[in-house]
Amino acid sequence: MLLAWAFSPLAYADIDLIFNPHPRLTRFTSVRKLQMLDSNIGIAMASSLMLRTSDGGRSWETTFERQVNDQRDDAIDFSVNDRGAGLMITARAMYATTDSGRSWLEVPTIDRPLLQSGAYFRVDVRRSGLQTLVTSRGAVFERASAAAAWVADSAKFIYPPRDVAFVSDTRMYALPLGWHGLMRRTGRNTYSYDSTVPSGFTISVDDSIGLINSEYQLYISRDGCQSWMASSLEVVACSLALVKGRCLLVVTYDRLYHSTDAGETWTGPIFIGAYEMNAVQLYECDALVGFADAPRVTSFRSVNGIRAPVVSVQTDEDTDAARNDMRVCYSDEDLDRVVAALPPHARVSAYDYMGRTIVSVPHVGTSSTLVLDAVRATQSRIVAIMIEINGDYRQIYLMK
Repeated sequence: MLLAWAFSPLAYADIDLIFNPHPRLTRFTSVRKLQMLDSNIGIAMASSLMLRTSDGGRSWETTFERQVNDQRDDAIDFSVNDRGAGLMITARAMYATTDSGRSWLEVPTIDRPLLQSGAYFRVDVRRSGLQTLVTSRGAVFERASAAAAWVADSAKFIYPPRDVAFVSDTRMYALPLGWHGLMRRTGRNTYSYDSTVPSGFTISVDDSIGLINSEYQLYISRDGCQSWMASSLEVVACSLALVKGRCLLVVTYDRLYHSTDAGETWTGPIFIGAYEMNAVQLYECDALVGFADAPRVTSFRSVNGIRAPVVSVQTDEDTDAARNDMRVCYSDEDLDRVVAALPPHARVSAYDYMGRTIVSVPHVGTSSTLVLDAVRATQSRIVAIMIEINGDYRQIYLMK
């Protein structure tokens, strides 16, 4: 059993957890994609919402909400370059920004690619101004700038894509939906298919380094995606694989693995105390921002690099160390000491991994046994315990 005691919004030794106060973010509007333009400016896509941060992920504001006839028309993908120009797509609509995601304006129908079949699927905006759109049927459209006309490739990907990685103005890779292999586009109307590559769910490529995750194995390429081999990191159900040069970040449901040598060695697992991470961005070799369900949507960021958590047992909440360390405990006795250290007037609520209430008491001083027994009895693999002390909210994560 693993107990991680975390404070919000204070900094920890390795990962800074910040509980987002945005009332619209719940487990049912999970963040699907996150892009950091620099160490401060970031954009996140959550269902029909677009969010923006200007303080490195400490706080997020809503900059866009899409509704059609009172029904959500969820965002599918977006891309913004370092000059602030970008596109966001739903299944059939398209929106543009010129101010790094502060505002989004709908692109008129006449300025969108005309689809014969399928729907918008992936979009990319390069620093050069080149805009590329991939459809759910594998067709590719390009235009040199926002003022130019869209031009369709006469060829297309041989299979509908499951995921797409944009690498340069001319180069992109795609995993086929429901099939093995890797599809390549190396220029206008220049496509190829490599059937020797194992099937995968997501692909991430940066220059010569690539990662593909399948259901039971992570595959890595160090030669520009020409050949692939099984990684030494054996993880199951990897949800994301992110690449930035030789620095790699692999994200499973509730933990991180970090490499600074192109996957030769790995640091981890690194727990952040959340049930499921759904969007993480590695924007420097040792800096990341992400979102997770815990049980409500939580944003987090690294503050002192990316390392394995510091192991310690600390229950004195009034010391400076207690406010700046991540505590990791390994026994029921540690949980007893943490709860016993709370002031009698603390309000305590516990939730299972689905966000359902396990127990809630207004004053822990008279109900500590009730809290401990309920938490131990639950079958939930992960329990989030919310503590309120004089309006200050803190959270404990118990991972069994």
